[in-house]
Amino acid sequence: MAFRNEIGLHEKSIDVVGAYAEKYDKKAFKKFTDVVKKAKRKRTRLTDSDMKILKDILRMHPEQEFLFAKNTIVSIVSMLDDVFCSIFREYYTKNIDKLPLEDRSISYGELDHISKIGDAKKYLVDREIETILIKEGLKSRFDILEKEMDVSLPNNEDHLFELNKLIKTRNLIVHNSSRADKEYVRKYGIKKMKEGDNIPICKHYLKDSLSLIFYVGSYLLQATQINQTKEKLTTRDFVLNDVMHELVKKEKYTFLKELYNTANSIGLDDMNRKMMIINFCVGLKKQGKSKSHIEKVLIKEDWSVEDPNIALCLAALRDEDEEFYSRLRRLIKNGNLSDEDLVDWEVFSFYRKKTKFREIVKRVIK
Repeated sequence: MAFRNEIGLHEKSIDVVGAYAEKYDKKAFKKFTDVVKKAKRKRTRLTDSDMKILKDILRMHPEQEFLFAKNTIVSIVSMLDDVFCSIFREYYTKNIDKLPLEDRSISYGELDHISKIGDAKKYLVDREIETILIKEGLKSRFDILEKEMDVSLPNNEDHLFELNKLIKTRNLIVHNSSRADKEYVRKYGIKKMKEGDNIPICKHYLKDSLSLIFYVGSYLLQATQINQTKEKLTTRDFVLNDVMHELVKKEKYTFLKELYNTANSIGLDDMNRKMMIINFCVGLKKQGKSKSHIEKVLIKEDWSVEDPNIALCLAALRDEDEEFYSRLRRLIKNGNLSDEDLVDWEVFSFYRKKTKFREIVKRVIK
């Protein structure tokens, strides 16, 4: 999925480019403080020469970390815009009559650039999408999805609050030199924040925002697909299992319950349903939930038709260590687990530091 690949690139960028920008800022700041410390040691005021050096440092070495953070916020919100754009274009192209009546007309001036009926339809759709994405807010987009397209939406108020904050932050970066306005201070401002202050953007916020975009974008794409198909979703079609697994790996647990509830509300094939439950329970276990708490979730599903990989995961979730190791050996011996699986599956996170696990898998992971 192209959307997921873009998320992965941004994750790498935050870890690598963001770290480099932070290191760059520290070196520039050291030059700045060295001049000030030198003046203090001599117990003199900063000279004109000193002030010129400081100004040159500020001019030649702007805060790279803040610049990187701003660009990242703009980029990841644009990714979500692309998701909305794809959904609306698909919908209005197939249902041109659903465009608002006042938006179905074309002026004589606009006709000069249109030669075919197909071009005219594309022009009308593109114009409507531009209006939705630029001139109207998130609520308007959600209203179209829910009321007109009958698409289910994320309904966690905290997530919607953070999404609105993220979009507001992007708008202020682009249109207000990254400075807070009255609305931002009132709704999202931290203690003692004033209008005109720079919006705070830290590495932690970037990662949280990227996970939020990943969750919302994937959810909307999946919900739209569910809305358009009447057939039971198969492993190939259902992407939210992968989304939940990735969020569990990133320890972004606030999204898991909603994804789990969504999976329970739609028709999934047996394997997808079971993997969704297992990924959800892995998230519960990583959060420190008790065995009895996890068992209350597992007991709702029939596990009698045994799949060896599923049975391995169940043993891990239930702390049945000997059963887990026995099954692990057999699966590796039979070639049913690759080195990529052993590295990637988050259910193995409960065992990776244990000596016995390492001894078993060392034949696979070189």
